[in-house]
Amino acid sequence: MSKTILTIILCCMSAFVLAAPNSGNGNKLVFDWDIPWVVDCGGPLLSAELTGWSQFKVFEQDHNRNISLEVFHLETVYTNEDGDIWVWRDRGPDHYYMVTNESGEPEVHWTITGRSGWNIIGHAVINLETGELVLSGGQHPFGGDDSDFMDFWADDLACEYLY
Repeated sequence: MSKTILTIILCCMSAFVLAAPNSGNGNKLVFDWDIPWVVDCGGPLLSAELTGWSQFKVFEQDHNRNISLEVFHLETVYTNEDGDIWVWRDRGPDHYYMVTNESGEPEVHWTITGRSGWNIIGHAVINLETGELVLSGGQHPFGGDDSDFMDFWADDLACEYLY
């Protein structure tokens, strides 16, 4: 009996956790994602489907260096021709904000915290004006280093694991 009750509680909790958040009384933009595509692994094909949600809070106040904050909960399920699957999970907040460079010009920086869609788990800051990696703190769990971390794609890793 206790296992049944625990199962019901866990199912209810997972439905609550995986559901998209509300709009915060209109202060946030919420998007549900369901995007399928095909991945060419150099011959064999994978089907991929990204599902989940993202929530954006835009900061429109004068003199606020913050532009927006995105919280997301995404999952991509890759399936090969034999029905084997591999799942890539991408979670965390992204923060976009303005900084002033040495020349006094404004630049937009993008802070990724958590597990990025690329090859880093931790914290990374990217200058979107120059593409430069400004800061990186964390692990590169699939190899690579700071100089090439944006060349990594989960599609490539899925091909490696499933073929």
